[in-house]
Amino acid sequence: MTDFKDFLTITKNFPAMTYWDTLSSRTGMTDKQLIAVLCLSVAVLFCTVLLLLVQLWRYARYRVTPLYRLARMGGSQHLLTADGDEAAALQSAGWTREGIAGYVLAKK
Repeated sequence: MTDFKDFLTITKNFPAMTYWDTLSSRTGMTDKQLIAVLCLSVAVLFCTVLLLLVQLWRYARYRVTPLYRLARMGGSQHLLTADGDEAAALQSAGWTREGIAGYVLAKK
């Protein structure tokens, strides 16, 4: 098995190794310490991406739906609904649509 120092000696001509040497000299870390930091950084990045994918999967079962605000009797009564058909029916029954109050998550 090739020693890591031999590997570094062989790959000194690669541009990444110039960066590696600069990083090593600026931080004062040994090669093994830099590799440990790099592995830890990759592991943290992997876990972050994995958690993001889990959250996306959890919310993939939902859709964003507008929450309609309607008023009646000069604005003394208010009603919120996420159903667009209900909002249209109430509007035809004399309610005034005041616009979208926000958004809610609804199951698909």
